[in-house]
Amino acid sequence: MIPISPSRRPFRPAAPAAGIRLPAAALAALLAALLFAGPAAAQSDIYWVRDVAAKGEGKTDRAARTDAALNAAPAALERLLRRLTSIRDREFLPPVPPERARAMVRGLEVVRAKRQDSPGGRAFDGALSYLFNPEAVAAFLKAEQLGWSARRSDPVLVLPVWRGEGGAVLWDDPNPWRDAWTATEREPGLVPVVLPEGSLKDLQAIDAEQAVGRDAEALAAIARAYGAKQVLVAVAAAAAAAAGTDAGADTESDTEADTESDTEADTGTTTGTATENDTEAAAGAAAGAQGSLTVSAALFNLRSGASEDLEPLTAEGETAMAEAATVLTGRLQERWKDRVIVAEGPVSTTRVVLRFDDLAAWVRVRGNLAAAPSVTGHRVIAFSAGEAQLALTHRGDAAALAARLPAFGLALRQESSGRGRKAKTFWVLGEGQREGEPSE
Repeated sequence: MIPISPSRRPFRPAAPAAGIRLPAAALAALLAALLFAGPAAAQSDIYWVRDVAAKGEGKTDRAARTDAALNAAPAALERLLRRLTSIRDREFLPPVPPERARAMVRGLEVVRAKRQDSPGGRAFDGALSYLFNPEAVAAFLKAEQLGWSARRSDPVLVLPVWRGEGGAVLWDDPNPWRDAWTATEREPGLVPVVLPEGSLKDLQAIDAEQAVGRDAEALAAIARAYGAKQVLVAVAAAAAAAAGTDAGADTESDTEADTESDTEADTGTTTGTATENDTEAAAGAAAGAQGSLTVSAALFNLRSGASEDLEPLTAEGETAMAEAATVLTGRLQERWKDRVIVAEGPVSTTRVVLRFDDLAAWVRVRGNLAAAPSVTGHRVIAFSAGEAQLALTHRGDAAALAARLPAFGLALRQESSGRGRKAKTFWVLGEGQREGEPSE
């Protein structure tokens, strides 16, 4: 069971917000309607698989395109399944016949097409985008007994810092590490990855040393500018420059050692020192492209101010930076999946008391319940001012449910009332901090 502070505000009964004067019956109908409303359609883009190479033939252009859509459907479906499932289940993904994969498709878009004559009549050579039917995909994964989720995380803003012999570089050129992130094509996933534009406001919000030093105020400022809740500070260096240095978690002494050489760059002035640093960065970039690249990264949670070090990695060869960026993106995806994917299993029902301050809090709780993969359903049993009794249907037992709900902004705990023979224990649901967020 998750320890939750008893002073957490959402668990205290509260009167309805000022200005709300609805009769009890009307309020009950409204709350029930809100609770039974389906999840937001914001997840629909997860089921788009774009730019899939496709080839086909037929007597007409339309027939050739239809044949191409059928032929490429399994490849599109495989990309979607890899997006929704954990890497641990990758080996269990079954091959899907074209007809079955095509049957799960709801819509198609032609990205590009080259139509030409063929021995059979006409040929299609191009790329298609597929929109899959969420219900059909869910039924397929359930039949295969594979855990999955379509729940997206908060956006992650990536700050690619290049560390050369002249110090850390974020906005200045050259920054080959930032260029690699910009140029690398990433498969859309459950974790939206955002790259900063490098505008004047960005330069004013944070510099390289603040990013590497995990300056909470500066990281929060740049995150707010992009509507992100998390920031990934990814620090890369050529092996020679990284020797003896922990690039992802610079100590205070490291920062002090770099201060003298980076002072002018931090103030935003352009001097001869900056030019020297550019030359050194370019030399380091060449070394990184030809030799070994070392990358360390820390994920900063805007809600709590806490940071989590990801496992360092190394890459070699001319594509080292692109490969490292792809690996880090994959780790973000799998880290999130580990938190939200719930294996199929028996469904239980738990009666809970939901306490809320106002109607807006009720709406937030309803949305979070709908997004939690472990919750399969919910209904209103009774309600009163600031409190409602719900029946939650979910996979696993109530303790397992309580362990997973914080990832969705909810908290479930047990309370007791009465003494002796009249004592009873019940579950209380309310808004709570997500993982890593401090209690108020």
